[in-house]
Amino acid sequence: MKLLIKTLPLLFTFILLVGACKNPIEPFIETSFTLNDEKNLGQQMHQAILNTGVFDILAATDYPDAIQYVNSVKVQLLGTNYMERRESYDWNIHIIHNDNIVDCFTTIGGQIYIYTGMLKSLQNEAQLMGILAHEVSYADKGYHMKIIDDNYAFNVLLEVSYGGEDQKALSMLYLFYNEARNADKAIEADQYGMSILCLTNADASEMGVAIEDAYLANNLWYQRHPHPTGTTFEDTREPFFLKTAEDITCGGTDKGFIRYGTFRDNYLPTN
Repeated sequence: MKLLIKTLPLLFTFILLVGACKNPIEPFIETSFTLNDEKNLGQQMHQAILNTGVFDILAATDYPDAIQYVNSVKVQLLGTNYMERRESYDWNIHIIHNDNIVDCFTTIGGQIYIYTGMLKSLQNEAQLMGILAHEVSYADKGYHMKIIDDNYAFNVLLEVSYGGEDQKALSMLYLFYNEARNADKAIEADQYGMSILCLTNADASEMGVAIEDAYLANNLWYQRHPHPTGTTFEDTREPFFLKTAEDITCGGTDKGFIRYGTFRDNYLPTN
């Protein structure tokens, strides 16, 4: 068992933003937006993050080795050809500098954000691949786009996508950043992520280890990716991961300890 990791949500950064709604959806839901519109909207949301300084995003010019490493992991995920929108989105991974927060989240259009606190809590590359593969599902299946589409008029979405309105873009981000994911969708994301890892040379069982560690630590990432109400991790998630790990056809044996250790200990900010 690991010590409880205490994390503080960034509520103060969103004081002026609108409240969130939870919306159950089906996989690959179609919305009024085209995939290109979604990609543009995701880019505008990211630009709003940069413009307003909501998160301390590591710049590629300052941390080239760190950015190059996470992109190499992304290439492995994309190389499986499993993702529905693999070629429709840019699939950018952004590192947020905050060691006190153990979290990772995705916006629409393939924008993925992971905290240094999360990166420093993981033990190997296979675990990182598992967490990222889990997060990819929310963008790839249209989870976040459906929430935004349900809460904003089409003309407002277009204004933000092509007009760069920072405040509205951040209010959209709040709809899924600071709210727990639908628990059933979190379980589906587990299965989706494991399906991707099973097509790589990574040790897919490490995804289950990473999610179990997050559960035991009750860190912020797990609080926002809960198991269904009335059940336990042991009931809903552990059996799935154990069963998949026993399947010798699932994935490879590469944990990537050395590669990940070099990245975590040498490429990230030290404070």
